Amino acid sequence: MAKYATVELTKVASRKTGEIEAQCKLNADIDYLENGEIVYVDAVNDEITKTFNASNCVDAIYLHFSNPRRYEDGHTGMENFRYERNDDYETAGDKYLPRVYKLTTGDMFRTDFAFDSLTFGNHEIVEVTNGGNGGVVTMPNGKPGKLYRVIK
Repeated sequence: MAKYATVELTKVASRKTGEIEAQCKLNADIDYLENGEIVYVDAVNDEITKTFNASNCVDAIYLHFSNPRRYEDGHTGMENFRYERNDDYETAGDKYLPRVYKLTTGDMFRTDFAFDSLTFGNHEIVEVTNGGNGGVVTMPNGKPGKLYRVIK
């Protein structure tokens, strides 16, 4: 059974523009990130955070999408992967850091990550429900997911 959320970058401009942050460690309050989570970049402390602070954070939201480098117990697939603190820059000899993609108005992505809210600081996403099944899609891990669009 799938353990962790997956994400598909349906229409995310940062894939082409290069606005991908891969140089920030996790904030001390974060033990792990699942793919599909939305986070912020704290520019003052050069770290990824789940809490927006207008005086420290870049005024943008970022979508976490890191590829696995190893699999737990031989299981393959993105559903068996999440970025964990023990992979963090300061403890890992290979110095891998999470990859987060800047989201801009109009970007679309699919995920089975369960959001508590669709508002993130000054930004907002909405579920796209046109089409069959009210917008519900099947993710690569077999779980139902949703299509989201950034509206601000």
